[in-house]
This record gives sequence, C-alpha cells and structure tokens, in this order.
Amino acid sequence: MNINKNKYSIKTCKNDKDWDNFIKKTFKPNVFILSDYLNVEENIKKLFIYKKEELIAAFPMNISKNNKEIIENKFALYTPIKIIERSNSTISKINNENYEINNFLCDYITNNFEKILLKFDYTVEDLRPFLWFGYPDYKKKFDIELRYTSELNLDKINVDIFKSLFFKNCSNTIRQQIRYSYEKNFKFVELYSSKIFFDLITQTFDIQNSYFDSSFYKKICEILDKLNKKNLIKMYCIKDHSDQIICCNIYSFIKNHSALIYSARSKIVDNKNYSGIFLLIKSFLELKNNKIQTIDLEGINSPKRSFYKLGLGGNLQKYFNIKML
Repeated sequence: MNINKNKYSIKTCKNDKDWDNFIKKTFKPNVFILSDYLNVEENIKKLFIYKKEELIAAFPMNISKNNKEIIENKFALYTPIKIIERSNSTISKINNENYEINNFLCDYITNNFEKILLKFDYTVEDLRPFLWFGYPDYKKKFDIELRYTSELNLDKINVDIFKSLFFKNCSNTIRQQIRYSYEKNFKFVELYSSKIFFDLITQTFDIQNSYFDSSFYKKICEILDKLNKKNLIKMYCIKDHSDQIICCNIYSFIKNHSALIYSARSKIVDNKNYSGIFLLIKSFLELKNNKIQTIDLEGINSPKRSFYKLGLGGNLQKYFNIKML
C-alpha cells in the first residue's frame, strides 16, 4: 500500500517493533495504538507517513472484510494520527505541517475507502481538511462528533496534599472526600495482576447492573499482560483494614504521559467508602515520582463521570469521532 503525492507518502508498517518505537516518540503517546492492542483487531493496517525520506507520522486503521471501509475497533479505543514530537520547530511550522499531514491523510482515505469511521484523541487538533472535504458542493462530507476528556498536570500535586495547588483546584466535594479518605486505614500498593483486575471489573459491572462481556475482558487481560511485561502500564490497588484488595486503577505508562485506562472495584465498596479517591491521589503521586507529567482521565462524556472527574481540577480537552457514510 504505497502512495506518493507531492512531498508526502504512505507506506505500510509490517514490523511491530518499528511501529511501537515510533509511537513512543510521538506527542503524548497513546497506549491504544500500540501493537498489542491493534494486533487483536481482525484486519488492522498500520501506516507510516513520510515527508520526503523522513518518517513523521503514523496512522492505524481497521479495514472491513471487503476492503472498502474503515471500521470501528473492538479493543483499541482510538485511531488517531500520531505525529513525531518536534520540540525544536517553531509553532507556526508545526501548525502548518500538522495541517499538511492531516490533509494528505484525508485525501488518501477518501480516495481509497467508501465509508470511514475515525476516533481521534485530543492531540489531533486541526480538523480543517475533514471540515472542508467536499467543498463546494459537499456531495459527501464528514460528520464530526465532539467528545471531551480531562487532563491533569501533575506539577500541581505533592506529598503535602492539603497544601498543594492540586488540592486547592479541586471541587469542594472532592476536597472533602480526600480529607475523609486520609482518615481511613487504607493501604496503597503497586501490584499487577490481571486475575485481580478481572475479578474486580466483573464486580464493577455487577454493581452497575450492566452486561459483562467475559470474553472481551479476557482478551483485554491478555493485552494487559503483554503491556505489563514491557513496563508500559502500571496497576495500583487499595487494600482495606483486613488486607483485602477493594479497588484498582490501571494507567498507561509511556514517556512522560499517562492515561487512566481502567478502573474497577469490589462489591463491598460503596460511595461513602472513599477508597476510590484515595487510590487516585496516591496514584497521581506515584506516577509523578516516575516522571509522568500529564494524565488523561479518559473520557467525561456522561453527567456522573463528567462532574466527578472535572472536580479533580483538570483541563478540559476536546477530541473527535469522525464519520463519512
């Protein structure tokens, strides 16, 4: 799958190591487009974008069986364009180059596929090529769905939590929950176990009276096992006074950026237990100690989840789902 147009070209990447090494060099790397996630999809294609001879961007896409559609992933939440970090370039050059790359990719996918579904992350900011596609008659155009997440900058948090700028930026409700949680006899531990995660996520769905897809989460556990061996995730847990693990969070752990990718809790944990907020605070401190600078709290697109996560004082970030039918 090769195409050359002006100064940009596309080539298929068939080597997982090359793909993952590049993704790790991009701005705020996304764990969901590492090979361990992508390779469990049925017909994934990993594309490298070159500017002349320089590898500058990557884009994964899940292709339908008839090779005419870009379809939704089952396991990987996003399919963003990831561009290599360019710390020595001017802002104007970066913005112009980002537009050119997005425009080149937009031309490529619209010329090669009849239906398209893309799920970008919040590092993809310039959607002008997709907004302008089809101009001036717009016989075909992209439908763009706006979504939100919250990003925390960990430079505001420190061990003296109650005097930190992070604490001051939290909502009154969150500050009260943090105070209560520090009065409990909780124990914070770093402990990876897909078995513990599977057990807790099963209980979480039961608490919510939601359908639990056991085969889906068994596959997720296989992916997490692989990522853990490569030190690309961290799992943190809370134990209660009887030394029982009652909740856990799993974070991506790539370069200086992290994302909260899974949370799970025991049936014995209710809303007045406060182990969840204690786990978050201790996780943030531990990630900061491990040189993580920013954390994506991964989605605030329902009222309940939105108000709670925004109560942690993060920055609102937009991302987009893009569809062409």
